[in-house]
Amino acid sequence: MIRTFIAAEIGDDVRDALEADVAVLRAGAPLVKWVKTENLHLTLRFLGDVKENDLEELFDALEEGVAGIEPFALEMRGIGAFPNWRHPRVVWAGCGDGTEEAVDLAAAVEEVCVDLGYEAEKRPFRPHLTLGRVKLPADARGLEETVAAMGERVFGYIDVDAVVVFMSSLRRNGPVYAPMARFPLR
Repeated sequence: MIRTFIAAEIGDDVRDALEADVAVLRAGAPLVKWVKTENLHLTLRFLGDVKENDLEELFDALEEGVAGIEPFALEMRGIGAFPNWRHPRVVWAGCGDGTEEAVDLAAAVEEVCVDLGYEAEKRPFRPHLTLGRVKLPADARGLEETVAAMGERVFGYIDVDAVVVFMSSLRRNGPVYAPMARFPLR
């Protein structure tokens, strides 16, 4: 079994823009489990454990499922929390321009996955980059004020021109992501 997810990659310019703000957040909330900058990506669908024998079928279906979708630019802007700052579970960087296109791309990926027999996603897709995961709300105390002081930052644009299937290997010092297949948008 291979722990698998489908995502869009982000460029170094957006990573670099986020890195300084995430360093400030990390210093203010060291108990939050912060995502390593090199691991940032726009998750379109998490699949979990997939049988190695099923990967080829997934790859073929994804290639066909995203072939007619045009590449687009997705603006990364602002920092927030799911479900909210009162009870934060995830700290995220949000999206501006291009959000509708990202939602459409995720819907196409979701359709492929459901057609292959994966359980339908229960929550609506909200495009974001996960910056950190919060175990206890007290671990993130004060982050809302820090984020408010930062203002509504624009971190740049992601050129969403492909869908990538990643393998996620859980390690002691954090997950390691490796691309297994890349399917260009056309």
